Amino acid sequence: IDFNKVKTVLDIGSRDACQSLELARWFPNATVYAFEANPDALIWVEKNSALCNRVKVVPFAVSDIDGELSFYKVVNGNIGASSLYQVNHLRSFEWKQVETKVKSIRIDNWLIKNGIEKVDIVWADVQGAESSVFNGFGKFLSSVEGCGEFFECCRNLSTQQLREEFRRKRLLIHS
Repeated sequence: IDFNKVKTVLDIGSRDACQSLELARWFPNATVYAFEANPDALIWVEKNSALCNRVKVVPFAVSDIDGELSFYKVVNGNIGASSLYQVNHLRSFEWKQVETKVKSIRIDNWLIKNGIEKVDIVWADVQGAESSVFNGFGKFLSSVEGCGEFFECCRNLSTQQLREEFRRKRLLIHS
């Protein structure tokens, strides 16, 4: 990947936009879209994204449906562990989640609506919603050249299955 030719980067599950800012530094000619559904985290995303005019805040969850979804905010610790799913791993007992409703978008429909023809890079930290997020790319998934993904607690596919699916689609993976 020629870092200077990258034009569109999606940071899905941005949390605080710090990774968005780093991606903007790595890809100097790109617009970075910071997607975040957690209303509490959006405060930080908006504040930090103001440091770079190439980082754009998109206040939605990303999934395979357009509409309203339940979202489980962590309210007593790591807000980055909030998810479209309830926590179900070893640290479950540590975090209190509160259900709220958020707007969700499919990436393919969002790209069309915003006149974006190609996604070059995806960075995603979506706490178990990986399959739903990438299914929402539709035909646009084939345009992605690189993907950074935190494989954590996938509900619909095992981590290994998801990695194999990415490799089959010839995505570069950093996890």
